Amino acid sequence: MKGIARHIIVMAIVLLAAADVRGEDILSFIDIRAYSMGKSSVALPSAANPAGFSLTGRRVASLGYVNRFGLKALSSYSGFVAVPTKVLDFTVYAARFGMDAYNENKISLSVARRLTSRFALGVRVNYYVRQLADRDKNVHALTADLGMLVNATDKLTIGVVVNNPLRKGIVKGKTGEKLPVSFAVGVTYQPLPTLLLTTEVEKSSSSRPWYKVGVEYSPITALDIRAGFLGAPFVPTFGIGVNFASFTVNAGAKWHTSLGPELMCGIDYTF
Repeated sequence: MKGIARHIIVMAIVLLAAADVRGEDILSFIDIRAYSMGKSSVALPSAANPAGFSLTGRRVASLGYVNRFGLKALSSYSGFVAVPTKVLDFTVYAARFGMDAYNENKISLSVARRLTSRFALGVRVNYYVRQLADRDKNVHALTADLGMLVNATDKLTIGVVVNNPLRKGIVKGKTGEKLPVSFAVGVTYQPLPTLLLTTEVEKSSSSRPWYKVGVEYSPITALDIRAGFLGAPFVPTFGIGVNFASFTVNAGAKWHTSLGPELMCGIDYTF
C-alpha cells in the first residue's frame, strides 16, 4: 500500500509541475504577505521583483512554507535574505518543492541599483534543478530576469518584472526543454496610512493571463489583515500579519475551487 500511495503522490506532483507552473508558484518567489493579497507581489517590497527592496532600504530575512491540499509531498519551502549596501543591493533566495522521488530546487541571486530616490532597476540569475528518482532524467537550468520599481508618487508604486526575457537559458539534462517567458506589471496604491491596495497582471508564454487584486488593512500597528483574489479561475486568498518589534509572523490561505485549500505561514525579520 505504501508503494501505491507513493506512486500516486509522485503522479500528483508531476501533474502539478506540468500544469501552469507560474500559476501554482511552486518555486516562484514565495511571499506569504503577497500570497494573502491575491499573489500580487511585483510592486511590493518582495523577492519576486529583482529590484524589490531597493527603494525601502530594508535589511530583511524571511522564511516561508506552503502546504498544498493537505499533502506534505506537494509543499514548498523558501527563504531569502535582502541586504542593501551603498553601491548595490543584494537578495539571495532559495526554495524547494516535492520529496525525494521528485523535487524541484531553485537558488537565485538578485543585484539591484537605486538610480534615483524613486526609481530602481534589478537583474537576477536563477539556477534551477529538477530531480527525479531516475537520475538520468534530471534537469538543470540557468536563467536571468529583469525588474523595475518606480515610486510614481508617495502613494503610488509601479513594478515590472520580466522572467527569462531572452527566451533561452542554459539547459542540461533534457533535449527540447522549453523555458517559459513571463511578464508582470503591478501597482500598489495607499490612499490611507492604514490601507494598501494592490493589483497585477501576469502573462506567461505557456499560459493565459493571471489577474490579481489584493488589499491590506492595518487597524493597529501590531496587526495586518489581508485579502485578495486571482484568476481565472477565480481563487480567493486571505491572511494576517502580526508584528512584534523586528519580527512579522505571517499566515494565510488560498482556496482552489476544484483542488481545495493551500495553507501557508512564514516569518520575516528586519535587521
